[in-house]
Amino acid sequence: MGNTKRCGGYKKHWECGEEYPDHQVPVENFGIKGDSLQGICRECMNYRNNKKANPRRPRHPDTNQLKVHWQTARAKEYYGGMPKDPKTDKRWKECRAMATKDSESIAWVTPNDNQPSNIVSIKRPPKGAPMRKRVGDSTLEGDTVPEGWVYAIQNQLAPSVLKIGRTYPDGVEGRLAEARRWGEAKLMAQVWFDEVNDAETQIHVILDRYNMRTLGHTDVGKELFKCSLKDFYRAVQQHPRS
Repeated sequence: MGNTKRCGGYKKHWECGEEYPDHQVPVENFGIKGDSLQGICRECMNYRNNKKANPRRPRHPDTNQLKVHWQTARAKEYYGGMPKDPKTDKRWKECRAMATKDSESIAWVTPNDNQPSNIVSIKRPPKGAPMRKRVGDSTLEGDTVPEGWVYAIQNQLAPSVLKIGRTYPDGVEGRLAEARRWGEAKLMAQVWFDEVNDAETQIHVILDRYNMRTLGHTDVGKELFKCSLKDFYRAVQQHPRS
């Protein structure tokens, strides 16, 4: 057996390609399968496992890397690479333990963060009248409807900003139509609350540090937030649902 072996990659992707463009990788970078070496190197194997991983496993909030793979990468930083025999290498086990301890300080993304549908109510709210009906220039009449949606709308021309507001049971389409007057708008989320006024207020308070006015933009509406959809759902989770 020579000092190098050709890495087969994963679906025509070579994670090791930047360091080994000819795909000839040192044999110590391969795992052992039976009496021979595996067909792809450890880097490509980690890449493959990351792509095929169970989506319910925790991931790093910024890199989206699986927790176990993040810990391995951090252990390699401490060790200075990958040991030839991780199972028996005492120093590698110490580095792995340090990496595991480091991971405990990270708020790992949970399945609910990745799957917003778990948060949105599955019940179909009954159709109802608007909260108020405007008569003339300023007069409002009718009873206030307590229930409704807290929604998040994104203008595709400013994808980093969400408009987060509330509306009555049948009002989402109207809010979306209003937003489309200023460009291509997309409804990113809608969450049902029995007390929607209180819910919107509390969610705005939780997200205040992202509010465009808080960030120094004075000539904008109070419902604009420079935050991600994940931030929106985290705020929803912190407010007790009725």
